Amino acid sequence: DPANQWLWRYPLRRLSAEEIRDSILSASGKLDLTMYGPGVKPRIHPSVIATGSTPKWPIVEKEGPEHWRRSVYVFVKRSVLLPLMEGFDAPTTTQTCEQRMTTTVPTQALQLLNNEFTNEHALFMAERLERDAGPELDAQIDRAWRLALARPADEDERRDAAEFVRAQTAQHAAAAT
Repeated sequence: DPANQWLWRYPLRRLSAEEIRDSILSASGKLDLTMYGPGVKPRIHPSVIATGSTPKWPIVEKEGPEHWRRSVYVFVKRSVLLPLMEGFDAPTTTQTCEQRMTTTVPTQALQLLNNEFTNEHALFMAERLERDAGPELDAQIDRAWRLALARPADEDERRDAAEFVRAQTAQHAAAAT
């Protein structure tokens, strides 16, 4: 069924900026599914806030559960855009368009690696893996794949992930001494 006529699989597609942020929150176990209510104003670096005409965005030193609602509830101000979502083609607020732009650029991967939000939630996910799967590395890898990809890891993925974790552990141990 190469044309997926029988709908046996969901076609691959790129996630939107909001879906990426929500997926990060979900995998870390921090996504707040509360519906309705006022928008949230997550942490934005002060230098980005300073670009606005009037600095009315609150300075958030550390995000908490009140900031981890679904991205549909993120307050949008035309002059102050959330950099993580802007980097993944969130809709522009200054013009209308019938379809979003879709870009694939190296800065998107770098943004995920170096963003304070993604690093904090990677730590939350690591804590969740230890809590859910215990100290056994194979169990943690299986749990990570189920949380992030909604499927079990295959043998090659399991081997590569275990090798990566061992290498990182050794590197951190060497740096600590």
